[in-house]
Amino acid sequence: MELRVKLIDIAYSGLRAEEKEFVRLKYFEEVLNPSIMAELSWSPRTFYRRRIEVLNKIYDSLGREDAHYWFEGVEDESAAD
Repeated sequence: MELRVKLIDIAYSGLRAEEKEFVRLKYFEEVLNPSIMAELSWSPRTFYRRRIEVLNKIYDSLGREDAHYWFEGVEDESAAD
């Protein structure tokens, strides 16, 4: 669990200030999308485009699909070869 928390901290620290604000509002405070758009002065198109960009950035920094440590009981596929 400590490894997971550390990885999330690293991924979060790699975001720009506006991206961090988006993550805080959307995922920690669970603010509704229209309120986030207003807070960040984003159009709906910008909101959805940036959401994908931020989530991809986090996903990349966590190791993408190679990050087996997120799933309990999932063994490293390369070890099975």
